[in-house]
Amino acid sequence: MKKFFNWVLVLAGIVGAFYGIGVIVPRSMTSGSKTTFVVKPDKLFAAVADVRSWPEWHPDVLSVSERPEHNKNPMWHVTEKDGVSYDMEVSVADDPTKWQGAYTIDGQRHTLRFDFQWYGEGGRAHATRTVDTNDTWLRAKAFLWSRSETDPIGLLNALAVHFGEAPKADKE
Repeated sequence: MKKFFNWVLVLAGIVGAFYGIGVIVPRSMTSGSKTTFVVKPDKLFAAVADVRSWPEWHPDVLSVSERPEHNKNPMWHVTEKDGVSYDMEVSVADDPTKWQGAYTIDGQRHTLRFDFQWYGEGGRAHATRTVDTNDTWLRAKAFLWSRSETDPIGLLNALAVHFGEAPKADKE
């Protein structure tokens, strides 16, 4: 009986530590990157806003198909190369300055945003991804076993390669 009680205490300690990690990890985490391009902002916006073309340049995306609109916002079904699929809602598409899409994977809400500006004769791009996780257990799981997803610096570098430019994005 004493061994059983000790095992219960050890198990309770492990569960408590796991839950504690979820309490400590921030609910919302944002990563960002920026770079400059020779390409003008309208062409950068067009590449990002045309979600159908993402398999051509986005490192994670395998295929994209259009879905019926949701609250007058375009919807896309995205399948990644690792087999993960999700529906993405484009909530902001202000040509040629802003594009934002949101999707949910495993209970985590992801918001991907691109901002474009003129920079001399070319363009400047700023990309951010915010991951919002309400559930404490999911935060702990995501912290300990994060899924591989290209961060904003990788997305901007992939966009540069798509336009034939050298990748040079910087993290913020």
